[in-house]
Amino acid sequence: DWIFNSGEPQSIQANPIVIDGIIYTPISGNYIAAINGYDGKIIWKSKKFKSSLAKRGLIYWKNEKTGDERIFFSNQKNLISLNAKDGSFDKNFGSNGIVRTGLNLVPPAIYENQIIIPTLGRYVEVYNLISGKLNWKLKYREPIKKRIGGIKYNNSGGTPWSGSSLDEKRGIFYISTGNPGIFFDGTRRPGPNKDANSIIAIDLINKKKLWSFQETIHDIWNLDIASPPILTSIYKDKKYIDVVVAPSKTGNTLILDRLSGKPIFKYKLI
Repeated sequence: DWIFNSGEPQSIQANPIVIDGIIYTPISGNYIAAINGYDGKIIWKSKKFKSSLAKRGLIYWKNEKTGDERIFFSNQKNLISLNAKDGSFDKNFGSNGIVRTGLNLVPPAIYENQIIIPTLGRYVEVYNLISGKLNWKLKYREPIKKRIGGIKYNNSGGTPWSGSSLDEKRGIFYISTGNPGIFFDGTRRPGPNKDANSIIAIDLINKKKLWSFQETIHDIWNLDIASPPILTSIYKDKKYIDVVVAPSKTGNTLILDRLSGKPIFKYKLI
Protein backbone atom coordinates (compact mmCIF):
# COMPACT_ATOMS: atom_id res chain seq x y z
CA ASP A 1 0.00 0.00 0.00
CA TRP A 2 1.11 3.57 -0.61
CA ILE A 3 -0.10 7.18 -0.53
CA PHE A 4 0.98 9.80 -3.03
CA ASN A 5 1.17 13.38 -1.75
CA SER A 6 2.04 16.17 -4.17
CA GLY A 7 2.77 18.55 -1.29
CA GLU A 8 0.39 21.31 -2.37
CA PRO A 9 -3.22 21.93 -1.27
CA GLN A 10 -5.52 21.79 -4.30
CA SER A 11 -8.59 19.79 -5.27
CA ILE A 12 -8.42 17.41 -8.23
CA GLN A 13 -11.73 16.86 -10.02
CA ALA A 14 -10.53 14.39 -12.67
CA ASN A 15 -10.39 10.63 -12.76
CA PRO A 16 -6.87 9.30 -13.41
CA ILE A 17 -6.21 6.81 -16.20
CA VAL A 18 -4.08 3.68 -15.73
CA ILE A 19 -2.09 2.15 -18.59
CA ASP A 20 0.23 -0.83 -18.01
CA GLY A 21 0.52 -0.09 -14.30
CA ILE A 22 1.23 3.64 -14.79
CA ILE A 23 -1.21 6.23 -13.42
CA TYR A 24 -1.59 9.41 -15.46
CA THR A 25 -3.30 12.24 -13.63
CA PRO A 26 -3.33 15.97 -12.97
CA ILE A 27 -1.86 16.77 -9.56
CA SER A 28 -1.98 19.86 -7.39
CA GLY A 29 0.13 22.75 -8.50
CA ASN A 30 -1.21 22.44 -12.09
CA TYR A 31 1.01 19.61 -13.27
CA ILE A 32 0.39 16.35 -15.10
CA ALA A 33 2.20 13.39 -13.56
CA ALA A 34 2.92 9.76 -14.36
CA ILE A 35 2.98 7.69 -11.16
CA ASN A 36 4.16 4.12 -10.72
CA GLY A 37 1.02 2.23 -9.71
CA TYR A 38 3.01 -0.35 -7.73
CA ASP A 39 4.98 1.91 -5.39
CA GLY A 40 3.45 5.41 -5.79
CA LYS A 41 6.66 7.04 -6.99
CA ILE A 42 6.65 9.71 -9.67
CA ILE A 43 7.98 8.60 -13.05
CA TRP A 44 7.73 12.10 -14.50
CA LYS A 45 6.06 15.43 -13.80
CA SER A 46 5.20 17.90 -16.57
CA LYS A 47 5.95 21.58 -16.69
CA LYS A 48 3.57 23.82 -14.75
CA PHE A 49 0.34 24.71 -16.59
CA LYS A 50 -2.48 27.20 -16.08
CA SER A 51 -5.35 26.53 -13.69
CA SER A 52 -8.27 24.24 -14.66
CA LEU A 53 -5.71 21.75 -15.96
CA ALA A 54 -7.41 18.57 -17.28
CA LYS A 55 -10.41 19.72 -15.24
CA ARG A 56 -12.59 16.73 -16.12
CA GLY A 57 -9.89 14.26 -17.10
CA LEU A 58 -7.37 13.28 -19.75
CA ILE A 59 -7.01 10.56 -22.39
CA TYR A 60 -4.29 8.19 -23.60
CA TRP A 61 -3.55 7.22 -27.20
CA LYS A 62 -1.02 4.92 -28.81
CA ASN A 63 0.01 5.16 -32.46
CA GLU A 64 -0.14 1.53 -33.57
CA LYS A 65 2.12 2.24 -36.56
CA THR A 66 4.97 3.98 -34.75
CA GLY A 67 4.41 2.89 -31.14
CA ASP A 68 4.34 6.53 -29.95
CA GLU A 69 2.23 7.08 -26.84
CA ARG A 70 0.48 10.36 -26.10
CA ILE A 71 -1.53 12.00 -23.31
CA PHE A 72 -4.12 14.58 -24.46
CA PHE A 73 -5.92 17.07 -22.22
CA SER A 74 -7.48 20.52 -22.10
CA ASN A 75 -6.07 23.57 -20.35
CA GLN A 76 -8.34 26.61 -20.65
CA LYS A 77 -8.05 27.64 -24.33
CA ASN A 78 -5.47 25.02 -25.22
CA LEU A 79 -5.48 21.39 -26.28
CA ILE A 80 -2.20 19.76 -25.27
CA SER A 81 -0.34 16.61 -26.30
CA LEU A 82 2.44 15.14 -24.15
CA ASN A 83 4.73 12.19 -24.71
CA ALA A 84 3.44 9.52 -22.31
CA LYS A 85 6.95 8.15 -21.76
CA ASP A 86 8.58 11.27 -20.32
CA GLY A 87 6.00 14.09 -20.18
CA SER A 88 7.70 16.18 -22.87
CA PHE A 89 5.65 18.13 -25.41
CA ASP A 90 4.68 16.42 -28.64
CA LYS A 91 6.52 18.66 -31.11
CA ASN A 92 4.51 17.38 -34.09
CA PHE A 93 1.20 18.48 -32.57
CA GLY A 94 0.24 22.11 -33.13
CA SER A 95 2.84 24.57 -31.92
CA ASN A 96 5.26 22.44 -29.88
CA GLY A 97 2.48 20.28 -28.43
CA ILE A 98 -0.14 23.00 -27.97
CA VAL A 99 -3.18 23.83 -30.12
CA ARG A 100 -5.16 27.00 -29.49
CA THR A 101 -8.87 26.20 -29.09
CA GLY A 102 -12.03 27.65 -27.66
CA LEU A 103 -12.29 27.63 -23.87
CA ASN A 104 -12.88 24.04 -22.80
CA LEU A 105 -12.92 21.91 -19.65
CA VAL A 106 -13.79 18.35 -20.62
CA PRO A 107 -11.34 15.73 -21.92
CA PRO A 108 -11.19 15.29 -25.69
CA ALA A 109 -12.31 12.19 -27.56
CA ILE A 110 -10.56 10.36 -30.39
CA TYR A 111 -12.43 9.24 -33.49
CA GLU A 112 -10.43 7.63 -36.27
CA ASN A 113 -7.59 10.11 -36.99
CA GLN A 114 -9.34 13.03 -35.31
CA ILE A 115 -9.46 14.51 -31.83
CA ILE A 116 -12.70 16.17 -30.75
CA ILE A 117 -13.44 18.70 -28.03
CA PRO A 118 -16.60 20.62 -27.09
CA THR A 119 -15.97 24.24 -26.10
CA LEU A 120 -17.77 26.73 -23.90
CA GLY A 121 -18.35 28.81 -27.03
CA ARG A 122 -20.90 26.10 -28.04
CA TYR A 123 -18.66 24.64 -30.71
CA VAL A 124 -17.57 21.09 -31.34
CA GLU A 125 -14.02 21.42 -32.69
CA VAL A 126 -12.32 18.62 -34.62
CA TYR A 127 -8.54 18.48 -35.13
CA ASN A 128 -6.10 16.19 -36.89
CA LEU A 129 -4.83 13.76 -34.28
CA ILE A 130 -1.21 13.86 -35.44
CA SER A 131 -0.66 17.46 -36.56
CA GLY A 132 -3.27 19.29 -34.48
CA LYS A 133 -4.56 21.10 -37.58
CA LEU A 134 -8.21 22.16 -37.38
CA ASN A 135 -10.30 19.96 -39.68
CA TRP A 136 -13.70 21.53 -39.00
CA LYS A 137 -15.92 22.90 -36.26
CA LEU A 138 -19.66 23.06 -35.71
CA LYS A 139 -21.67 25.69 -33.86
CA TYR A 140 -24.33 23.50 -32.27
CA ARG A 141 -26.20 26.35 -30.54
CA GLU A 142 -26.86 29.53 -32.49
CA PRO A 143 -26.73 32.90 -30.69
CA ILE A 144 -29.89 34.95 -30.20
CA LYS A 145 -29.30 38.52 -31.32
CA LYS A 146 -32.06 40.69 -29.92
CA ARG A 147 -32.81 43.04 -27.04
CA ILE A 148 -35.22 42.63 -24.15
CA GLY A 149 -36.50 45.99 -22.89
CA GLY A 150 -33.55 47.68 -24.54
CA ILE A 151 -31.05 45.30 -22.89
CA LYS A 152 -29.06 42.76 -24.87
CA TYR A 153 -30.47 39.22 -24.70
CA ASN A 154 -28.48 37.06 -22.29
CA ASN A 155 -27.32 34.20 -24.50
CA SER A 156 -24.67 32.88 -22.14
CA GLY A 157 -24.68 29.47 -20.52
CA GLY A 158 -25.89 26.21 -21.99
CA THR A 159 -22.28 25.09 -22.25
CA PRO A 160 -20.68 21.63 -22.02
CA TRP A 161 -18.65 21.40 -18.83
CA SER A 162 -19.46 18.02 -17.27
CA GLY A 163 -18.29 15.57 -19.91
CA SER A 164 -18.83 13.84 -23.23
CA SER A 165 -19.02 10.37 -24.76
CA LEU A 166 -18.29 8.89 -28.18
CA ASP A 167 -20.09 6.15 -30.07
CA GLU A 168 -17.11 5.02 -32.15
CA LYS A 169 -19.14 2.57 -34.25
CA ARG A 170 -21.60 5.21 -35.45
CA GLY A 171 -19.39 8.29 -35.25
CA ILE A 172 -21.74 10.11 -32.88
CA PHE A 173 -20.41 12.46 -30.18
CA TYR A 174 -22.63 13.18 -27.14
CA ILE A 175 -22.40 16.13 -24.77
CA SER A 176 -24.44 17.33 -21.81
CA THR A 177 -24.98 21.05 -21.27
CA GLY A 178 -25.46 23.37 -18.33
CA ASN A 179 -28.09 25.90 -17.33
CA PRO A 180 -28.75 28.96 -19.53
CA GLY A 181 -26.88 31.97 -18.23
CA ILE A 182 -27.22 33.32 -14.74
CA PHE A 183 -29.79 31.19 -12.93
CA PHE A 184 -32.52 32.50 -10.57
CA ASP A 185 -33.23 35.28 -13.11
CA GLY A 186 -34.64 34.49 -16.54
CA THR A 187 -35.95 37.96 -17.41
CA ARG A 188 -33.15 38.64 -19.91
CA ARG A 189 -33.53 35.31 -21.69
CA PRO A 190 -37.25 34.64 -22.30
CA GLY A 191 -38.20 31.48 -24.15
CA PRO A 192 -37.19 27.84 -23.72
CA ASN A 193 -33.42 28.55 -23.91
CA LYS A 194 -32.98 25.78 -26.47
CA ASP A 195 -30.03 23.37 -26.08
CA ALA A 196 -29.37 24.36 -22.46
CA ASN A 197 -29.97 21.64 -19.80
CA SER A 198 -29.73 19.17 -22.66
CA ILE A 199 -28.15 16.04 -24.04
CA ILE A 200 -26.94 16.77 -27.58
CA ALA A 201 -25.79 14.30 -30.25
CA ILE A 202 -23.34 15.41 -32.96
CA ASP A 203 -22.95 13.39 -36.17
CA LEU A 204 -19.19 13.47 -36.82
CA ILE A 205 -19.48 11.82 -40.23
CA ASN A 206 -21.98 14.29 -41.69
CA LYS A 207 -20.78 17.20 -39.52
CA LYS A 208 -24.17 18.18 -38.14
CA LYS A 209 -26.25 18.18 -34.99
CA LEU A 210 -28.20 14.93 -34.97
CA TRP A 211 -30.62 15.72 -32.15
CA SER A 212 -31.00 17.65 -28.90
CA PHE A 213 -33.06 16.60 -25.88
CA GLN A 214 -33.85 19.32 -23.34
CA GLU A 215 -34.87 18.19 -19.87
CA THR A 216 -35.58 21.56 -18.22
CA ILE A 217 -37.13 24.41 -20.19
CA HIS A 218 -36.09 27.94 -19.20
CA ASP A 219 -34.17 26.82 -16.13
CA ILE A 220 -33.98 29.25 -13.19
CA TRP A 221 -32.93 26.75 -10.50
CA ASN A 222 -29.49 25.64 -11.71
CA LEU A 223 -30.82 22.25 -12.84
CA ASP A 224 -28.07 21.70 -15.38
CA ILE A 225 -27.19 18.15 -16.38
CA ALA A 226 -24.05 17.72 -14.33
CA SER A 227 -23.27 14.16 -15.38
CA PRO A 228 -21.47 13.12 -18.56
CA PRO A 229 -23.50 11.01 -21.02
CA ILE A 230 -23.14 7.26 -20.45
CA LEU A 231 -23.41 4.91 -23.44
CA THR A 232 -24.90 1.48 -22.79
CA SER A 233 -27.65 -0.89 -23.94
CA ILE A 234 -30.87 -2.01 -22.26
CA TYR A 235 -33.19 -4.93 -22.89
CA LYS A 236 -36.79 -3.83 -23.43
CA ASP A 237 -39.72 -5.26 -25.38
CA LYS A 238 -37.70 -8.38 -26.19
CA LYS A 239 -34.85 -6.51 -27.84
CA TYR A 240 -31.66 -4.65 -27.01
CA ILE A 241 -31.69 -0.88 -27.47
CA ASP A 242 -28.55 1.26 -27.59
CA VAL A 243 -29.09 4.22 -25.28
CA VAL A 244 -27.42 7.26 -23.78
CA VAL A 245 -28.01 7.73 -20.04
CA ALA A 246 -27.61 10.72 -17.74
CA PRO A 247 -28.84 11.20 -14.16
CA SER A 248 -29.92 14.75 -13.44
CA LYS A 249 -30.44 17.12 -10.53
CA THR A 250 -34.22 16.80 -10.86
CA GLY A 251 -34.09 13.15 -9.80
CA ASN A 252 -34.60 11.88 -13.34
CA THR A 253 -32.37 9.30 -14.93
CA LEU A 254 -32.62 10.18 -18.59
CA ILE A 255 -32.50 7.13 -20.88
CA LEU A 256 -32.62 8.15 -24.52
CA ASP A 257 -32.40 6.27 -27.80
CA ARG A 258 -28.91 6.99 -29.16
CA LEU A 259 -30.06 7.61 -32.73
CA SER A 260 -33.27 9.57 -32.19
CA GLY A 261 -32.88 11.14 -28.73
CA LYS A 262 -36.37 9.90 -27.80
CA PRO A 263 -36.95 8.86 -24.15
CA ILE A 264 -37.21 5.10 -23.65
CA PHE A 265 -39.26 5.51 -20.46
CA LYS A 266 -41.61 8.14 -19.11
CA TYR A 267 -39.94 10.91 -17.14
CA LYS A 268 -40.95 13.94 -15.12
CA LEU A 269 -40.98 17.09 -17.27
CA ILE A 270 -39.65 20.18 -15.50
